[in-house]
Amino acid sequence: YRRTASEVVPKGRSSVEVQVQQQLAQAVHYRGEIDGVVGDGTHRAIRSYERANGLRVDGRIDNQLLSTMGLG
Repeated sequence: YRRTASEVVPKGRSSVEVQVQQQLAQAVHYRGEIDGVVGDGTHRAIRSYERANGLRVDGRIDNQLLSTMGLG
């Protein structure tokens, strides 16, 4: 079973990481679980999002990424 971008995530997960995964999923860059765990799939999705939005590509959650996503 995979959670969708709009589902509630279990307690104990970082809300920023969950929000980033939700934004990536909505932008069709991420297809993994929305679980707040920033693993290889999330890093790949961030790099894809960064390339698509003309950002510096580093695969990290930083202020530039959050600002572009409207989260920062």
